[in-house]
Amino acid sequence: MADYSFSRFNSEDFEHFIQSLSKKILGNGTITFGDGPDGGREATFNGVGSFPNLTEKWSGYWVIQAKYRSRAEEKGDDYTWVKKISKMKWKNLK
Repeated sequence: MADYSFSRFNSEDFEHFIQSLSKKILGNGTITFGDGPDGGREATFNGVGSFPNLTEKWSGYWVIQAKYRSRAEEKGDDYTWVKKISKMKWKNLK
């Protein structure tokens, strides 16, 4: 397996990585979203996905969301940051 330097990702690289990973794991039925208003979604999938493994597949409607944090710009603990961002997103969806 190759080594990748995720530390050089920007927000767009990270989003594309998560979208590609979703397609690889769940399948080609994964719908990806580009820039713009998308409800905070990177991708969705509806159906039977090869997750958590090929013999025990889950089914349903999946929403894939990824959060990118630039360490150069922001300080603090990651858990606190994700919790704060998630609360803001949920408020906006209600």
